[in-house]
Amino acid sequence: MRFELANTLRAQGRYREAFELDEDVHERFRRKEVFGEDHAYTLMAAGGLAGDLRGLGKYREALERDEPTLVRWQRAYGDEYSRTLMAQHNLAISLRLVGDFRRAARLQEDMLQRRTKVSGPEHYWTLHSTIDWGRDLREIGQFVRSRDLLTDTMRACAAKFGDDHQLTLHTAKSLAVTLRRLGALDTSRDLTNETLQRYVKTRGEQHPDAVLCNLELACVLSAVGRHDEARARAEAVLTHSKSVNGEEHPVTLAAANDMAIFLMRAGDYDQAGAIVQDTAERFGEILGEHHPYALVCQMNLGNLWYAIGDLNRARQVDETSYEQLRALFDEEHPTVLAAEANLAISQSDTQVGHDALEKLDKVAQTFRRVLGEHPNTEAVRRGERINSDIEPPPT
Repeated sequence: MRFELANTLRAQGRYREAFELDEDVHERFRRKEVFGEDHAYTLMAAGGLAGDLRGLGKYREALERDEPTLVRWQRAYGDEYSRTLMAQHNLAISLRLVGDFRRAARLQEDMLQRRTKVSGPEHYWTLHSTIDWGRDLREIGQFVRSRDLLTDTMRACAAKFGDDHQLTLHTAKSLAVTLRRLGALDTSRDLTNETLQRYVKTRGEQHPDAVLCNLELACVLSAVGRHDEARARAEAVLTHSKSVNGEEHPVTLAAANDMAIFLMRAGDYDQAGAIVQDTAERFGEILGEHHPYALVCQMNLGNLWYAIGDLNRARQVDETSYEQLRALFDEEHPTVLAAEANLAISQSDTQVGHDALEKLDKVAQTFRRVLGEHPNTEAVRRGERINSDIEPPPT
């Protein structure tokens, strides 16, 4: 009974209450001689506890529980048992949240193949894995593959479950992010707006999925030039997340980063400066200095220094951001290209390096080859710096 109640609380986004129940249930199951550490009930409780930790923003603690839990499921029940696959799913989520996108993608692809083999391509959990694989493709920079996969999956979910089903909405939100990153801004805005309305209708505007969708709508509104409306939405998400999740939760910090970007785009550097500096520092402390979110924040901090005329400081931040992002992703990942473009601009303006303009032209050509006639391609051609929002994945 307590185990099922914790699941219900977690589904409602009430992670603190769920955590307290799960912690007690897991300890009881683990200590009972009739169950023990490898019993299915104990392992299910361990998975629930890791889910609570993810919801609370304690990503590394969740990962530390998910890895041994998967090993125990595999050892006791085999690689293709349904609960083993669920534990693999949970581990992929935690890897994504700690910023290990490459390993998450490999794990997700393997899981999708296993689910398809065991349950067929249209099973609920196979479709769920397909959605996650589409998100992972986006995170590792394969935007076109992500778009095509998520488009097909959204149609399949809508046909099987209906437009308002959780999986359909989950796919639509992720597809909208991919479309925005591909530069299809009007289509992304319309899909995000429709998805948010459906989330509010079916789950309420305070549900975590609706809150994250509202933040995504803010990002696409800013991308089409509606910065004031974007700032207002991001501020609402920020206020809500502070009250529900706390000041240092990654969703709170993501909303703060995005709001700072919108303020910079609107020319309000004073207010943006205080936010982006604080957010960059907090992300580094909570998730680690090399986490992609922390590096994106640092890249945006470089944009702030550049905008207020501190060019040498901007160049120093740009150098660090570019080198560390390149260590995490492929050289043609759009975020790496954005960091490289920013560095070339600051090097040119501080007269460091004789080939800065050649590098900028090369980045523009690579952007065009990777993304086509994309807003970032045009920005680099004009010698404009690029900032980056943060879209935290669902937990």
